[in-house]
Amino acid sequence: MVAARTTMYKARMAKPYNARARPRNFQMGDLVLRKTEASGPMGKLDPKWEGQ
Repeated sequence: MVAARTTMYKARMAKPYNARARPRNFQMGDLVLRKTEASGPMGKLDPKWEGQ
């Protein structure tokens, strides 16, 4: 019963989100920002994104 309600809730929440979401198409050479992955502890002022 709980699993069925959870599935229904997720489907109900996904419908308006998917209506607003726009697909993104990137080409080779496009400038993008990429989220950095911390290889060590990140400080408060460390950049969270890398790219141009």
